[in-house]
Amino acid sequence: MAAPTPAAGGGRLYALFATNDFFCLDSSGDLVWYRALSRDHPSLSNQVGMAASPILAGDAVIVDLETQGESFAAALDARSGANRWRIPRPPDLNWVSPLLYKREDGLAEVILQSRFGLSAHEPATGKLLWSHDGKLDAIPSPVAVGESIYLSAGEVVALHASPGGAPAVRWRGGKLKASTASPLVYRGRVYALSSAGILACADARDGSLLWQERLKGPFSASPVAADGKIYCANEDGAIAVVRVEGEPRLLATNEMGEGILASPAVSGRAIYFRSDKHLWAVGKPAAGD
Repeated sequence: MAAPTPAAGGGRLYALFATNDFFCLDSSGDLVWYRALSRDHPSLSNQVGMAASPILAGDAVIVDLETQGESFAAALDARSGANRWRIPRPPDLNWVSPLLYKREDGLAEVILQSRFGLSAHEPATGKLLWSHDGKLDAIPSPVAVGESIYLSAGEVVALHASPGGAPAVRWRGGKLKASTASPLVYRGRVYALSSAGILACADARDGSLLWQERLKGPFSASPVAADGKIYCANEDGAIAVVRVEGEPRLLATNEMGEGILASPAVSGRAIYFRSDKHLWAVGKPAAGD
């Protein structure tokens, strides 16, 4: 029951489980602190468990727990787990992870998305800074690059972030369907992967469709990019490697033989894949390793 992705920083690991148990571990795996959030908030109710991942914002850990019962977002002190702030959220099922958006002027905002819209909050206090109403998706998480925020609302929508105010819609990509996987922005292009396996690529400036590639699905994991390639892991454990520099082309499909729902992760010279049984690190060691 570990759907949320852990957050890491400052030699500590922060892991939220689908049961609402929250653990902080040090780099040796020893327990630093623990919060039983369901004990503190008994009316939290999500039939399929929590999946929104925690994020680090300075010396706080941000969690978004949106359920049909009690529903809130909170900042926990990274050192002790104590509440810094807590704000109410719409009482509805939601699995979108918070986003720490660092604006062009150097300020930071915590972006929260639900089915009913987008809102930005001050990381230190939870104070509402701006909101954007609309019918949005409840699974894919938003991403931000520069002055643009990309989110899923049945299609990928690009917002232009205005300093100190609510963002305006820059474009809508009707053929960019993110479904379960979050959008990906890489080298000036936006990629969306549908559950059925349509990988679509658009120009990040105006949303104009550049190409589409059909992959063998179904997909739950979000695509990741590295070295001019997009890596897409389907639910059966087949990893499609698509070249996106120059003429797009499917380079390989690597069968891992085990189900994969988790998004791959890229770090240093390796890419990591987590199946329902194993964690793989695939990469080329540096000289001397």
